[in-house]
Amino acid sequence: MIDASSYLKSFEDVYVKKSEEIFEAKTFKTFIFVKTKESLNEKEGTPYKIFHTAKKRGLKPIFIVSESSSINLFSSPATLTDHEGGEHKVERGDLVFNRVNVGDTFGSGLVLAAKQSGAFILNRFESCFISENKYLSTHLLKDSGFDVPDSFVITKEQEDLNDIVKKIQTPVVLKSFYGSGGVGVSLVETRRSFLSHVQNYLESHDNVLVQKYIESDADYRILVLNGKAIAGVKRSTSEFDFRSNLSLGAKHSPYKPDQNEIETCERISKIFGLYYCAIDYIKKGNKLFILEVNCYPGSNDDYHSLIDDKTINGEQLIGHVFDEISDTDNWRPEPVSVNLVENIQIKDVGEFEAKMDTGNDSVTSLHAEKIEFLGSKVRFKINGKTYTKPIVDTVKIRQGEQVERRYVVHFDVLFHGMELKDVPFNLNDRTNMNYDVLIGVKFLSDNNLCVLPY
Repeated sequence: MIDASSYLKSFEDVYVKKSEEIFEAKTFKTFIFVKTKESLNEKEGTPYKIFHTAKKRGLKPIFIVSESSSINLFSSPATLTDHEGGEHKVERGDLVFNRVNVGDTFGSGLVLAAKQSGAFILNRFESCFISENKYLSTHLLKDSGFDVPDSFVITKEQEDLNDIVKKIQTPVVLKSFYGSGGVGVSLVETRRSFLSHVQNYLESHDNVLVQKYIESDADYRILVLNGKAIAGVKRSTSEFDFRSNLSLGAKHSPYKPDQNEIETCERISKIFGLYYCAIDYIKKGNKLFILEVNCYPGSNDDYHSLIDDKTINGEQLIGHVFDEISDTDNWRPEPVSVNLVENIQIKDVGEFEAKMDTGNDSVTSLHAEKIEFLGSKVRFKINGKTYTKPIVDTVKIRQGEQVERRYVVHFDVLFHGMELKDVPFNLNDRTNMNYDVLIGVKFLSDNNLCVLPY
């Protein structure tokens, strides 16, 4: 069985908390909206609302449809080409609103490439991978101590379904691993019809999730943004269908959740690592049974706003989202992965191989020869060329029993697609070392970088 909590935790281990030093601008530079297929023509659709809210806020949004777009992975930073042939460089300080289905391999690649270029991704791919898979998300919820309907999985490789039929306690709900809007969800009320339903599912799916049916005339949805609940809606089922989706005839109404519901959903959003999401649940006695965690919430309802304490529509809900993300202090940027050895270009000096040294908490070290102290300046040679720079600091480096004092100077650099000004380097004769540049923890932390462990 896949341990979903460990899977997600492996990404959380390198997920750093937001730092005000990472982005200089208080708002993002470019808003890029990436979607698998959906067009912007449906005015009631969430993509339309997101895109046009961005325009109303004075942004120039870029719409990328993965099935008709491309990406240049060999440029730094990554360059996206939209369906009209326009090229867009993705850079640190850009925001990518991710609405790509995780089954869309190319679209997911677009999002991951944007992340590696330093853009803030809403929501990140790894979290969507868990939440979109109904089996993995149910497993993670249960492992994290939340109440979920009793569940098990039937696979195509299952040899004898008759044994399952004999033991099954109906009614049960069958779910495909992927799907939204109630698609791929069926209620099986008798043991006699269970086998045929499962066989029909396995004709088009490798697996089917079987859950105990918990009778309820309504479920509830809370939307969570950056760890805080912002809105609620009650979704009452129709007399003709047990599912509570609006598209299937259910009635939705604004709902003000209690403190327990709010805190539960806020905890779930943090465990899944989702910046913006919807949590669906039913209430049975004093328990909340979590049904789904949606990383691509819609906006076709009227909601009770927990921000304004009033009823709002879908467009106003999207407005709440933009109020939050427009200030980069509210971002939770994911670290950009770098290799153990990368190239670094130092302005007016040259390009060097640099090794990442996660055990070095000092200033990044640069190879230099014939280092001479000139009062407030220092003169030195790199590759035979003489440089004179102001001394901005000195550092003490312990080498065994000895402590060495080094001069620190500033250089502008280009690293991993980032143009960085006044980067501090300590000068050191590294003639007998393998690399001319040794990058320390402070540089990695200041620039939101993490080192791949291989």
